[in-house]
Amino acid sequence: MKVIFLSVFSLILGCNSIKEFEYISNSNDRKYKDFVSQHDANSYTNIVSKKGTFYLYKPCDLGFQQLIEINDNKIVIEAGETFEYQIKSVIHNNDFIDYEIYNDYEMGNLLMKTLDDNKVLFKLKDKDAISYFLMTSFSSATNYPLIIHHCNEKRAEMDFDSLDLERIWHHGFE
Repeated sequence: MKVIFLSVFSLILGCNSIKEFEYISNSNDRKYKDFVSQHDANSYTNIVSKKGTFYLYKPCDLGFQQLIEINDNKIVIEAGETFEYQIKSVIHNNDFIDYEIYNDYEMGNLLMKTLDDNKVLFKLKDKDAISYFLMTSFSSATNYPLIIHHCNEKRAEMDFDSLDLERIWHHGFE
C-alpha cells in the first residue's frame, strides 16, 4: 500500500513541476527582471529567433549565453568562454562602429552595426576567424519575451531558427 501511495504522490509532484522551457512576456515578472538586471546599459545579450519571433534566451548551460560588455577602455565577450580585450581605438563609420581590440594573445576588431532600434549585430574579427552575434542592449531587452530553460542537469538546448548573420550584416533583414 505504501508503494502505491508513494508512486501516486511522485506522479502528482511530477505533473506539478516547472516546465522545461518557460516563456515570460511580462517584463514586470520577477524572473524577467532578474535576467534583465544582471548587466548595465552598456551590455548586450543575444537574441534568438523561434518561428520568426525574436526572444531573449536564458540557457540551461550558461556556456550558450552570449554577452558583450563595452566600457571606456575594455570589452568583455562571453560566448562559451570569457575574453577580455583592451580598446586600442574606436572608429565611427557610416554603418558601424569599429573597435580595434587586443589582449595578451591577439589583436582584432569588434564591429558593431545597429540594425534597428532594438537589434545590434556584432562582427568579431581576429586572426583566425569571423564570428557574428545578434544582440540587444539590456536597456532594450524588455522589447522581447524571455525563454528560460529550466534544468537540474545538462540537457539539450532549445532549437532556434537558423539566421544567416553574415548576409544580415551585408543586407539587413530584407
